[in-house]
Amino acid sequence: DIQPTGVANAFATQFLPQLMKDLHYCGNEEKLDEDEACFPTLVGMVQSIHCEMHICVIERNEAPAKEPTLEELKLPANALDMKQCKSML
Repeated sequence: DIQPTGVANAFATQFLPQLMKDLHYCGNEEKLDEDEACFPTLVGMVQSIHCEMHICVIERNEAPAKEPTLEELKLPANALDMKQCKSML
């Protein structure tokens, strides 16, 4: 639910733009250190994001599932603050 409420606001204004940017990342080999995925553990599994009105559906691709490591399970610092993702600056 991405209605403009205090509870959902961080999802709509911080998390979702980063995930959309990761989904549409084409790569720039000249600036690899400047442009990286905000959510590297999710980007390989997301096929599409559909939002209508205040509902978003994140569709998974057909990549095989794998057991994440403890490091991969940690919440990225930028999850709800896109100023911390280098490629969003």
